[in-house]
Amino acid sequence: MHHIAKFNICGIYYTMQSEIEYCLRLPTEQQNAFATHVARLFPQASSPHTQDLFSIYYDTPELHLARQGLGLRLRRQGDTWVQTVKFVPATTSSSSLDNDAEASSRGLHTRVEIEHVTATQALELQHIEHAPMRDFLTSASIAPVLQPVFTTRIQRTQWHIPCPKNGMAELALDIGTIECNTHTMPVSEVEIELKQGALEALLPIVQTLQQELALSPQPYNKAERGYRLMLQTLGTSAQHGAA
Repeated sequence: MHHIAKFNICGIYYTMQSEIEYCLRLPTEQQNAFATHVARLFPQASSPHTQDLFSIYYDTPELHLARQGLGLRLRRQGDTWVQTVKFVPATTSSSSLDNDAEASSRGLHTRVEIEHVTATQALELQHIEHAPMRDFLTSASIAPVLQPVFTTRIQRTQWHIPCPKNGMAELALDIGTIECNTHTMPVSEVEIELKQGALEALLPIVQTLQQELALSPQPYNKAERGYRLMLQTLGTSAQHGAA
């Protein structure tokens, strides 16, 4: 069950469903033993499911999407391509901004997500169900200049964990890389997403994992880290050009 959130695009506020998850860094030396820990700590969890995910993130040369706080990607899951638009719910006060910053520092992320399966490995912006977002991304100043800016290659192993009061959490181990041109950034992290129930249902899972493993909050999602890598790549290219 996703939750209702308010978001802002171009100064106009709308409501949509959001996803809520914790993201925690996992030391690479603990990757191999992670599944064993999950089986011991959460005997009620489902059997693990592993899949390879390849994602392409898009933006304009001027990074209009990043400046609006939007993420646009195509992801290959098996033989299927899925288009996803993500963005952070809007905040309307300084206290809300402080709360968001504090939540991110703990690894807690809340984002609105719009996705659908595409027919091919190509963006289908005209099929975005939410009209304001579709109008923005298909506008003459955005759609014609969208281009890949970075990619991710992730092996994801997932478990579903029942929680009290009919809650459900999805636990995922993500191992892989973020890539931009010839530059790469390693990914080794654990995500605990709320699928049904109240946010409080995630806390015992997070706390149990942190007691057993050297997990630390990951304040930046993969898209944010991808943009950081891209900017580092551009900086390196500029230095080489100047030399």
